Amino acid sequence: MKRAHFLHTIKLEFCRSYAINDENIKTLLEDLRALASLNTLSLIFGSCEKIPNDGFKGITEGLTKSTSLRNLSLGSWSISEITDRGVKVLSENIKKLTCLNALSLDFSDLFDITNEGLDSLSEALKTLTSLNTLKLDFSNWEEITEQGFENFIETLKNLTSLRALDLGFISWQYLEDDSLRSLSKCLENLTSLKAISLNFCRCSEITDSGLKEITQRLSSLNSVSLDFSECPQITEESFRYICTDLENQTSIRAFSLGLAHCSKIDDDGLHNLGKCFKKWPSLRSLSLDFHGCKNITDQGLKGLNEGLKSLTSLNNLNLDFAYCNLITNEGLKSISESLREMAFLRTINLQFSSCNQIDDEGLKILSKALANLPSLDTINLSFADIPTITDKCLEYISKYLRKLTLLEYISMYFAKCNITDEGKNAMRQSFKEIKNLQYISLTL
Repeated sequence: MKRAHFLHTIKLEFCRSYAINDENIKTLLEDLRALASLNTLSLIFGSCEKIPNDGFKGITEGLTKSTSLRNLSLGSWSISEITDRGVKVLSENIKKLTCLNALSLDFSDLFDITNEGLDSLSEALKTLTSLNTLKLDFSNWEEITEQGFENFIETLKNLTSLRALDLGFISWQYLEDDSLRSLSKCLENLTSLKAISLNFCRCSEITDSGLKEITQRLSSLNSVSLDFSECPQITEESFRYICTDLENQTSIRAFSLGLAHCSKIDDDGLHNLGKCFKKWPSLRSLSLDFHGCKNITDQGLKGLNEGLKSLTSLNNLNLDFAYCNLITNEGLKSISESLREMAFLRTINLQFSSCNQIDDEGLKILSKALANLPSLDTINLSFADIPTITDKCLEYISKYLRKLTLLEYISMYFAKCNITDEGKNAMRQSFKEIKNLQYISLTL
């Protein structure tokens, strides 16, 4: 590597590698120091159990010698040896990378980090005034308190050059509505922000009021991603806040909402969301996760469909209604009707596993709709664990999807359905007729 003086980008992953230790890292960083033109570096050390706290010292000391580095991504998730001392060592050296434009740190599942470690990282971030992209995953940091979060938010206020912010707080049990109110005030300062992703999955104290604190600050954005999955106090009232605060944000091109396993979500929420989508005709990417929301019925999908039909510029669509077992063929018919208006759709991902009131006729309706999307190149369908789906369903899919001449990737997950070997073989044979198809994944 020392001879590759003109390398601009390096990405190295050492996930679950038990051979990686302190000495290996030192050797690697010695080589990296020689790369005078290095602009972008990504190092992933996920579940490398032999990396101690001093391993962070070896990683970051080498990086401080690189004056050309502008984009840095470090992944050190699930390393049980890392404690506050390791984060402090890392933070001290990150302070010296004052020219960084983009920083990504995946520190999820470092269970022993406390406020002390988070405070040291917050201090380091204060010096990175040139940052325009920041991604931090602190998921499952179980020892962080409300005060640690508040200190971190105070630091974010100073990063006024940020254009993209991605924060992960999965399973932070101390987070509550007041915490999100503090974050909301911080967002008000970040006037250059164009993209935001916030993950509060399994934060059980957050309610609709906390969600509202966030949505009311989301203005002039191009991309919005919010995940409140498994937050048991979130109700359909949240949709009213989302729609009131976001429906006039016509600059949004990508929108993602995760409310999986929120048991209080029902059809009324989807009706409100459908009304909101009518105001976003220029949306390019949409992802909705209602996995396990068991109160959603066909009526909810019918209301959602009224908005989806307005999204005529959509390129990417991801809908997850797995385990919403009140959905029938009628619900699938509503989704299919909206697809007819999406002539520019290129990627579709539909998850309806365990919706056991769907049968072959529902898949026939869906397949017909997909066949009329000429730009589709990627299809992912999941209808597992539905005993009323038979070989007949595969016959319909084969018949109609063969018309998609641009199709390159197809993944079908139909495990635990009533499908025979004969149906499987016929499906595989049929897909061979699609000339541009490059990847097939069939779990039948």
